[in-house]
Amino acid sequence: MKGFTFNKNKKVILKMVEKTIDNDGYCLCQFPKSDETLCPCDNFINNKECICNMFVKEQNEDKIIQPK
Repeated sequence: MKGFTFNKNKKVILKMVEKTIDNDGYCLCQFPKSDETLCPCDNFINNKECICNMFVKEQNEDKIIQPK
């Protein structure tokens, strides 16, 4: 989506992408699995907000999330 980029924490992003693929493409932060929670989820598409912080606004691209 224009104006967004992947979070800069590459280690976390690679793990999130891997887990999203393992989860059949569904968001890791939302349940149940449905058309609305396929990544990128409806919340991101409609509200321009990624709950997982996998995608961040380009002006916030230095935002780092820490692995839990």
